[in-house]
Amino acid sequence: MTLLFVTFIGTVVFSLWDLVAVAVVGRTLGARPLELGLFIGPRKVLFHIGTLPFSLGLIPIGNYVRFLSLAEQDGRSDQNLDSPIERGAEREWHSMRGPAEPRFFEQLHPLRRIAIILSGAVVLFITAAAVLGISEATASVLAGFPQILRGAFDHDYAEQLLLGGASLIPAGRILEYEAVLLTKLLSVNLLPILPFWGGYTVLYLASMFLKREVSVPGTLESTSILIAIVVSGIWIVRFLNVAFR
Repeated sequence: MTLLFVTFIGTVVFSLWDLVAVAVVGRTLGARPLELGLFIGPRKVLFHIGTLPFSLGLIPIGNYVRFLSLAEQDGRSDQNLDSPIERGAEREWHSMRGPAEPRFFEQLHPLRRIAIILSGAVVLFITAAAVLGISEATASVLAGFPQILRGAFDHDYAEQLLLGGASLIPAGRILEYEAVLLTKLLSVNLLPILPFWGGYTVLYLASMFLKREVSVPGTLESTSILIAIVVSGIWIVRFLNVAFR
């Protein structure tokens, strides 16, 4: 249970850290945040940060920053916003941005979008490097890619990795454990498949080089998301098996 508690606390802290970085960098680069959220699934707004709602999801995995997008705007108008708080946010945003500024996330230059989605990764890597050192943190992230893929198919290999990490906790090396956990979470999110950061980075780079907006066919996107869910689910089950021993 100690392993589960330490991992949960670390994951929540890392998710909040990532959330703040993406929201701040996004706002700075011209993307208008509409909502911050911790965890996924059905959610409830807990409070507002100024005019920005903060939601908590039912499933304790991940986080999100919802930016104003073309899809978000479909069927809405500035005169038909959802609440007085949202109308206040709209007035505040217009007062900050000139008429020539891009209005929607999709209208930002691909490099800006990449900078926004990877800003959390940069902050989290710096956090891990502060504990492990730059070279060890880098090596741990790079090693994470083959470890994630092999461990999804090889139960014994995955268990060996998880037990090795868990052994740091009774040894009093909790910060080191959290930093290693963080590097592995970075490895997962940098995989070049949707809906991970790496997948969106590839998509935006393709848009930049082809000089047109690139989208993924619905079937391919659904398949990519399904693969991400299956791989993540396998690792969650493997982790819980070790945590509840």
